[in-house]
Amino acid sequence: MRGESGWTWQFGRVTAVSPATVTVRFETLEHCRRCLRGEGCGAGVFSRLFSARATDLTLSAGCEWSVGQIVRVGMRESDLMRAALWLYGAPLIAFIFAAVLAGMLFETSSMRDLVGLLSGLPAAAIGVRYARHRQRRMNHELEPVSALSRSDGLETPAE
Repeated sequence: MRGESGWTWQFGRVTAVSPATVTVRFETLEHCRRCLRGEGCGAGVFSRLFSARATDLTLSAGCEWSVGQIVRVGMRESDLMRAALWLYGAPLIAFIFAAVLAGMLFETSSMRDLVGLLSGLPAAAIGVRYARHRQRRMNHELEPVSALSRSDGLETPAE
């Protein structure tokens, strides 16, 4: 959901609370008819950054939250784009770097291409882990939608 200029917001539900953190679950947007038609609020971009299925995100808790509470999490659009670049770019760059390096080291081997591929795949996996680690440090805003929000449906009404 787009709100304030330059921010992208996504609704979620608090699933766990500790003294220092709060865990928010973002459901897939398959149930939102507007998003399925491509006319949604833009929250699909936010949810696809993390996963195509329901996703839990642990955030630092700035105030008191309760399990089941409906909240909205916001990110600056520039931070969202930066996170997407890290998530897709870091594994790709790691793969290419490792494959080229292995190809140079095994230049005369008949298995050079296979060694390059087998070197690039673990490097890409490390790149994914690094990008996900960086995601945890992203700046966000966490706001309650309602102190008593416990509704089962988060769907945007069809118009």
